[in-house]
Amino acid sequence: MKTLVVKFNTSDNPWIQKIEEAEFSREKIESIAKSLIVECTGRDYTASHSYGKHVSFVIEKVWDSTCGSIIPFYKALLIVLREMCNPDEGWSGGATAAIRCIETRLAYTTPGFIEAKRYNELYGS
Repeated sequence: MKTLVVKFNTSDNPWIQKIEEAEFSREKIESIAKSLIVECTGRDYTASHSYGKHVSFVIEKVWDSTCGSIIPFYKALLIVLREMCNPDEGWSGGATAAIRCIETRLAYTTPGFIEAKRYNELYGS
C-alpha cells in the first residue's frame, strides 16, 4: 500500500465529531518514522518527556506548519511506528519512546485536555 489514509476529528467540540480523511505517502511517513527511531535510540532517560526534544528535532525538519492541523500527521506516524516497534525493545527503545511522545502530543491536541489536566493538578481527581 503506497498511500496511508488517516481519519481524524476536526471538531472543536468534544461531544460532536466531524470526521475527515488525510492521505500520506507511506514511503515518506516510514522515512520520518525511521528518523524518529534513530533519534530516540540509545538514550536511556528516566522520563518520557525527555525524548520530546529528539522528536521535535525530527518533526521540525519535515513538518510544514502552513498545511493545517498536525493531528493527521501524528496519527500517520503512530500507525507506522507501531508497525515498526519491536515488542521486546523495552521502555526506552527508539520506537517505543517515539510512540509515547507522539501519543502525548496527540493528547494535548484533544479539545478540553489541557483544561482537564490543569483542573486535576489544582483540585485533584
